[in-house]
Amino acid sequence: RFNELKVGDRINATYNNNVMVRLKPPGEPAVDTAATGDAKSAASGTQAMTRTMTANIVGIDRNASSISFEGPNGWKYSRRVVDPMVFAQVNVGDRVDIIWNTDLTVSVQ
Repeated sequence: RFNELKVGDRINATYNNNVMVRLKPPGEPAVDTAATGDAKSAASGTQAMTRTMTANIVGIDRNASSISFEGPNGWKYSRRVVDPMVFAQVNVGDRVDIIWNTDLTVSVQ
């Protein structure tokens, strides 16, 4: 809806990106999905995406407080771990589902 904006319009944009990881039970099938959605009103619009992917833990670095993952098609990802108790619950080779919830809301002020 950018074509509705005019020079001088004031906008507010809010971006959220949440990542969750769930340890996958043995034998549970792998997933690789993405879903999008949007919501519009007279003065704002929101675009959202949820992505879920099964990945393997390929590295754990307790000193750097991070875990590295590898998923479908050679996809690689490392993430800082906030809660150090997580390291006691996972091992290299474990399978996990990584779930991203991302949304962007833009509103005209």
